[in-house]
Amino acid sequence: METIQEGDTIEVLCKGKLKDGTVFFQTEEQQPLKLKVGEGRLLLAVEEKLVGMKPGETKTIEIPPEKAFGPYNEKLVLRAPKESFNPDFTPAPGVRVVVEIYPGRRLVGTIVDLDDKTVTIDFNHPLAGKTLVFIVTIVSHNAAASSET
Repeated sequence: METIQEGDTIEVLCKGKLKDGTVFFQTEEQQPLKLKVGEGRLLLAVEEKLVGMKPGETKTIEIPPEKAFGPYNEKLVLRAPKESFNPDFTPAPGVRVVVEIYPGRRLVGTIVDLDDKTVTIDFNHPLAGKTLVFIVTIVSHNAAASSET
């Protein structure tokens, strides 16, 4: 049985969790995730660790923040005047917002705090600064066609 190489198409069962055990991603047993190794459907740092595996194998892969969603950046936590929001919008902690910083360029953030006059929005990715743990089981493997003749 051939081992997985970059460019191969595989199906995997995958669970992504934080070091404290909080699950942030999980495939359903009946619907494995199909991907071409090296294309980045999962984090590339995870896909690199699948090379050499075979169907039926399970691997636990730990990915540091630098190879996942980057370090947490305090400069991406910004305050905006409450009146800059649509009057029909009621800001609250935990609410995701899309802010257009200039025409055609939008950022997604999470409201983390507010007071009478300002809303504090965190534009970091929710998983920034976190070490991620993936448990991956290879369900199927189709080797890429060789271009050699």
